[in-house]
Formats: sequence, structure tokens, C-alpha cells
Amino acid sequence: MRRHFRGRGDVLIVLGMTGVILTLLSYIGLKIYFKASGIRPGVHFLGYDLTGLKVNDAATRIGQIVDWVYGEPVYLKFQNSLWLLRAQKHFKLQVDPTVLALEASKIGEKKSVYQQLYDWLTLNYPKVEIPFSPALDRKFTQTNVAARLSKIASNRIYARPLAGTQVELTYESKGASIDAVMDALEASFRKDPLLERRVVDVVPRDAATSRRAVPLFDPKYGFTVVLATKSSVVESADPSTFDNIVLACQRISGVMLNPGDIFSFNRVVGERTIRGGFKASGSRRAVGIGVGQLSSTMYEPVLRVGAKILERHRHVFWYPELKFTSPGLDAAVTDGNWDLRFQNETDLPLLLLASLKADRLTFEIRSVQEPPFKIELHPGKPLKIPFKTDWVKDTRVRSGDQRVDITGIEGMRVRTYRTWFTREESRKEKEELVSDDEYQRRNAVVRVNPGFVPPPEPKAEPPKPQDEPDFKPVKKPPKDEEEPAQEEPAAGTDEEPPPTRKPPAGDPDEPATRGQDDAEDTTATDGEER
Repeated sequence: MRRHFRGRGDVLIVLGMTGVILTLLSYIGLKIYFKASGIRPGVHFLGYDLTGLKVNDAATRIGQIVDWVYGEPVYLKFQNSLWLLRAQKHFKLQVDPTVLALEASKIGEKKSVYQQLYDWLTLNYPKVEIPFSPALDRKFTQTNVAARLSKIASNRIYARPLAGTQVELTYESKGASIDAVMDALEASFRKDPLLERRVVDVVPRDAATSRRAVPLFDPKYGFTVVLATKSSVVESADPSTFDNIVLACQRISGVMLNPGDIFSFNRVVGERTIRGGFKASGSRRAVGIGVGQLSSTMYEPVLRVGAKILERHRHVFWYPELKFTSPGLDAAVTDGNWDLRFQNETDLPLLLLASLKADRLTFEIRSVQEPPFKIELHPGKPLKIPFKTDWVKDTRVRSGDQRVDITGIEGMRVRTYRTWFTREESRKEKEELVSDDEYQRRNAVVRVNPGFVPPPEPKAEPPKPQDEPDFKPVKKPPKDEEEPAQEEPAAGTDEEPPPTRKPPAGDPDEPATRGQDDAEDTTATDGEER
């Protein structure tokens, strides 16, 4: 047989080919081995070993580590006071454990085959940390930290109408800068994630102001956030009633209320007179009929945006035509007397919009962004007081007939509560009694034949005040959660140390308005507009 290998060159070629084949087989074998065995040895996250974990298990483990490491209380130090912040309550990190786990599974793949084989044979795996730079969820943190530091920080926005549909927004910051607080938190987390007692200094700063001119309904900066809205149906056959409502809507729509501004319904709408542009309507041709429905439609959204009610009046009687709203949520107005006044106590400008399309009256309040709170209203269950009937003998009434001179209206008493919640967590902050309304009853007057025998009056229990509302007021949270912590203790004081950390467990570890009879009658005993 003829020899196929001649000389030293052929031997070198064979050895080279053998080396290449062995290298490829080693590479493939290592791939299969590491894929089957999970994350390579030596890979750590915040000092915790992830060796051998599959991607899903590693993601679970990373989530546990993040919750444990960054779940420790954080103290913000501002002018000798400590303010407590907690993860998921006042601040939140943007962390995707699955992405970090995938990143961990790829560590070591960039090494050469020989280096991977050498590490595997010698069991010499250097410690490698997964790259991680904690970042705050800015929207969540800004909303909740701003609410937490409302006493030491003020970030207000003011609006001023410009020519056309432009508006100038002025951003005013005082005290502590929320952005600076978030930057300091991130810097502290990145510098030492395992710090057990984390105190972040909040540096006070002088007032800062910036301005921006934008279109009124600019998608990014304009008044596009609807804070509260309500609609009601106008049920009237008189076109003048619709004209009165439209005129009042035109005068209210477009009003801007900056923080601290006061709104007066009578001042904005003006006198309800013919000279003032209003018309006579109803059976008695009274001027300004329909305006009262707008004030009652406005009242509930005003409560929901957190405005302070300076003046508001209930109706004397709970008329049947007030069914477009609920007892305790109406607002009666009279020309030059009863008014609806409220003050914007938020840090945002408010834009009032009112319109009447077909028979639907709509009122809404807008702003440039959402406030850090949301509000719920809790009208109590009305305590009803039945009316009595006065039977008047009249020989002109036939036997068996009845003539109603005055329709009876039952009285009632109702309490309305308002509760503040944090927007992100829906945690109760406070509640208040908005109003305690008692609507009078109006006895019915009925004419009957002298031979009529009146039925016995129903016995009604005497009205009792509502000792307990349907909505139970929330208990105040512990003082250390809501009030600023005491001044930072001096060195040597006996302060209870924070609890020692424990590793994460696990291994891996509508409405209608008024009927035609009573609605158009403006000579009611209370004199209110309806």
C-alpha cells in the first residue's frame, strides 16, 4: 500500500486538523454543558451568587434580591428633620428581572474557547457582577415624594392666557427640589446598594421659575387632563330656558383658576336680568330660569378636584325636578344673594369648561397634569321625613273628588363626606365632612267634600341625626408614617437600631332636571333659581 503521509509536513497537518476538531468539539460540549447547567459559575448580582440557576429561576431570585436590598427604609434629611420613605409606597425602581437574568446567562460567552476550557478544568471562575444601574420610576416617585414633602417643597404651575389660543405656563419651585431629591436617591442607591441605614440629604434651594408658552390644548403641556366632569339633561319645553343656560356656559367656559384663586358663580355669570342678556321663561315668565341647574351640575366636579368650598347652599326643599343630582350634592344660587364660591387649593391651574349640546349640559375641569391625589365622595343614606296632609273642607268639591292645592314634599337629612387617596397606591390620606344638609318638608294641601273622612296620618319616627355615616372615616396612620421623624439623634443617644437584614427567602433564594309644573315656577318660598 502506498504511504499517504510523507514527511514532517503531513504530520503537522494531521495534528492541526485534530486540534481544530477537538476545539470545535470542546466548544460545542461547553455550550451544551453551560446551557444545561444554567448560569456560569462566578456570576453575581449585588454580591449574591447566581451559579447554576436557569433564566426563570434567576429572574425570580433577582426580584427577591431587589425587593430585599432596596426595600429598606430611606430617610430624607431636611433642616434637622428626617422624613421616612418606603419602597413601593413613596418611590419605585425600574427593574426588569428577566432582562437581568438573560444578561447573566450571557456572561462568559465572549471568552475564548481555550479560556472557557481552562476555567472549567481548573475550576477557576473569577467573580463577575451583572451590570446594574438602579433608576427610579420618575412619574411614580415624583407624585408620591411630592405629596410626602408637601410641607417642605412647593412645585406649582400658573397659567396666563395669551393672544389667540396660546397660554403661558409658569413653573415655580420652592424649598426642596423634587428632581434633586430623586437624583440624590439614585446616586445613593448606585454608590452603596447594601447600606443598612440610608440617609439622603435634601439641599434647600431658592425659588426657581421657568416659563413656557404653548397652545391651550397642546398634547404635551396643555390643558388635556380631565380632572372631573359631570353631565345632566335639561328637560324644558321653553327655548328661553336653553338660551339662559347657554349664556351662563359661555361666561363660565374658559375661566382659569391658578393656585389660590377664588371662583364666584354670581360674579362670573352676572346678574340674571334682561339687560344682562338673560330671558324670561317658565309659567311666571321669571328671568334666568335654568341657571341653577348649571351651578348644581358644577358642584360635584368641584368637590372631586379638591377645591375648598367657601360658600354653597342647599335647596330649601328637595324638589322632584332635582333628580339629575343626589341629595347633598346640589348647589342653589340666587341673583345677588346665594352664591357658589370655591378656592383652588391645588398646585395646578384649573380650566373650567361648560357646554350645552342638544339637551345635555356638561361641565368639566381640566389641568395640565394629574394631581398627586384622587378624591371620592360618600353621600350618606338620606334620613327621610314624611310630609303631612292638610284636608280643607270645600262644598264646591264633589263627594269622592280631591283637589290638590299644594303638592307635598318629604323632608330629608343627609351628610356628605369627601376622602383623599394617593393616586398611585390608592392609600387613604384624610377625609372630611363636606356638608350636613337638612331639607325641609312641605305639607300637602288638599280640598275635599265636607263629608270626606280623612285617613289617619302615618306615624313617623322622629328624625334622628346620623351618628355614623355610611362611610366609616379612616383611622389615622401611625405618626411615624405621616409626620416627619424627630430630629436626627446626636451621637451617643440611645436610638433603637434598624432591624438587621435577612436574606430573601426561597431557593433560589342621569339625569333629568325639572318637570313642567314646578320647574318653571320661580316664586317658590325659598326664592332660589332652578
